[in-house]
Amino acid sequence: MPDLPFFRNVKDSLPHSSWEDPAAAYSSGYVGAWPDPESTERLQDAVMRSGGRWNAEDVAYQIGAVGQGAGKLSLLTEAIAAVFGRAAMPGPAQTIGDCVSHNLRNAILGTYAASVSAGLKGKPQVTPEAVTQGVFATEVPYWWRGHSGDGWNCDEALAVAMKHAGAVIRQNYPDVRVDLSRYSAKVAHKFGAIPPDRTTAAPFGNNLVTSVTRCRTWEECRDLVAAGHALSSCGSEGFSNRRDDWGVSRRQGRWAHAMAGMAADDRPEVHRRYGCGLILMGQSWGPNWNEGPRRIYGTNLDIPPGYFWALWDEVKARSWSAVSDVNGWRNAPLRPWKVTEIV
Repeated sequence: MPDLPFFRNVKDSLPHSSWEDPAAAYSSGYVGAWPDPESTERLQDAVMRSGGRWNAEDVAYQIGAVGQGAGKLSLLTEAIAAVFGRAAMPGPAQTIGDCVSHNLRNAILGTYAASVSAGLKGKPQVTPEAVTQGVFATEVPYWWRGHSGDGWNCDEALAVAMKHAGAVIRQNYPDVRVDLSRYSAKVAHKFGAIPPDRTTAAPFGNNLVTSVTRCRTWEECRDLVAAGHALSSCGSEGFSNRRDDWGVSRRQGRWAHAMAGMAADDRPEVHRRYGCGLILMGQSWGPNWNEGPRRIYGTNLDIPPGYFWALWDEVKARSWSAVSDVNGWRNAPLRPWKVTEIV
């Protein structure tokens, strides 16, 4: 997202009471996500030092995913539904400018669920309430954002997920007096300019993201989604709050915003209609900010409320980073839904 200004501290953070309509806030110029070349360099260095691969093409070759999503509909949302239930999406709506940590949570959730669905790891124990709250907490990674206001950078958040807090289960942590059972702006603001002390952070250092990789092409994003790896994404593109009959929203306005890539549709009929593939944008504004059909063409499935399909040609300038499993890069192939499965 090269055309956004860089802010180290967001001084015009909206108060909690102003977040009745986050779409209006972002459309009016609220900066929830910004680029930072230094953060990107630090993330790349962390990936390389951990033995990871920064280029997505290399990762796709490493795990045998090259071409895996070609011509297919790949739905991480269905892996989440199978493992945790559909109530896990879209998760709680943000009530402060913490879209980056919601985006991070969604990317981790998609990758984690794909791994469980493929039998590569066991399902974590979570309560029904935790499911409705998105399974994993957004507040803890946000503690390392480095300032007391709101807004963050996607690459810095990914580095935090590798070092400090990744898949943090939503539950009460009485030993450190932190209740993460429900999304809380107050808890998200517990730390910021000063990170949590070692004692407070201790319960949250398990289940870290092992690595991330930078995706630059449609084929890289498509194939890694098909291999069970969700995408963290920051950018400046805004979109209509109305989906078309295939669930697609078109570019409209500007948002300095983070949204996860939760599915990819590379089917020929999609290319014939739109001239490119589609990527499913996982939102953090709740289920009611947009409207229109949610049925996925050619299936009896719906995208989650509040989500929308975007044309790759309209989002290709965003930063896209595939998230590895907490156990490293593995191929957790998704079921390839086909157009013949029309109701």
